[in-house]
Amino acid sequence: MAVSKSRKVSGWILIVLLIISAIVCGLFFFGGVNYDEVEGIKAYNQTSILLWWTYILVAFTLIATLLFAIVGFSNLFKKSPKRALRGLLGFVGLIVLLIVTYLVGNGDPSSLQMLSEDSNQYMTSFWLKTSDMVIYSCEVLLVLCVVALIWGAIRGSVIVKSGRSK
Repeated sequence: MAVSKSRKVSGWILIVLLIISAIVCGLFFFGGVNYDEVEGIKAYNQTSILLWWTYILVAFTLIATLLFAIVGFSNLFKKSPKRALRGLLGFVGLIVLLIVTYLVGNGDPSSLQMLSEDSNQYMTSFWLKTSDMVIYSCEVLLVLCVVALIWGAIRGSVIVKSGRSK
């Protein structure tokens, strides 16, 4: 009964979040536009609502991810401390990846062309290195996913050919 109850709750949460997201997107796209003739820029009237909803969803996702990771780690640590520490190694690897990609990132604002006065506030070394960190980390994680996919396919075919079961 607990599985179906948690599945119902998560299903309702998903439906509510999707409905709110659809309403926010509708407000953004159909809520009107201000057009600046001089700069040739379209500014949607409901941009702040979309940004705040995005911030809320990202914060909700991060908090839920951290809570589930902590609960999962503590439950696994009670059953098998060795496996729990091995799982913690993956988290430490992610932190190391983020630090390395941040350090590799280019923080020189002179290499970029200034788009507008508003973008000037994000032309700091911190934000430039952070955006590079996100891009490089995504690229590394994508490569690792492809390698894991290939490794799993090869390993699965070898296990099937040798007649061993998983």
